[in-house]
Amino acid sequence: PLFEGYGLTETSPVLTANYPKHAKMGSVGKPFPGVELKISNEGELLARGENIMLGYHNNPEATSQIIDEEGWLHTGDKVSLDNDGFYTITGRIKELFKSSNGKYISPVPIEQAWSQNPIIDHAVVIAEGRKFVSILLFPDYETIAVNKEKRGLTSLSDSDFLNHESVQNEIQELMQNVNANLNHWEQVRKFSLIPHQLTIENGELTPKMNIRRNTLETQFSDKIDAFYEET
Repeated sequence: PLFEGYGLTETSPVLTANYPKHAKMGSVGKPFPGVELKISNEGELLARGENIMLGYHNNPEATSQIIDEEGWLHTGDKVSLDNDGFYTITGRIKELFKSSNGKYISPVPIEQAWSQNPIIDHAVVIAEGRKFVSILLFPDYETIAVNKEKRGLTSLSDSDFLNHESVQNEIQELMQNVNANLNHWEQVRKFSLIPHQLTIENGELTPKMNIRRNTLETQFSDKIDAFYEET
């Protein structure tokens, strides 16, 4: 069994955890013993307790930026809390896009929803300063062969497979399903399934496998511009 948990180095480090008979897939579990948690008005997870660090060594300014006067450590992570007491990480506080219409969009939950499809390895939301939300999709090359076989399309190249009508229709249906659970200003209106594998070596992913957004937006600026030129 795999039990997900959550914490920071500054919190020694566990804040929440799933454990036998108390586990919910996709969540990071319930508060660890001795940990006090609350969610700010902005949706940020705050933590307090004996496990919280005293501060950064010889750096009171940095300490004051993460621990407030009441002793709450600001994790920087957005969370949701369900009726059973399980916490789920939904994004980063600083990772919010503001559209040209003044609406704020949190990209991570949208990207996670798209990445549930077995064809998709990474999804990258484009929204900052834009009229609407679009998304770049990068395939999971470890599953392409299996998907080709299931569809009877083993003779196609990877690129042709991704552009095949059945695949494009499936992604179009995925867009409709994901959008059904979003506010209208968060809904994705255009997508591009790009036959390219993101790697750490190319500077597209961090060592922790996080997306380098600025790099990808520059690298695929032509596709992004095409989303909005057509409107």
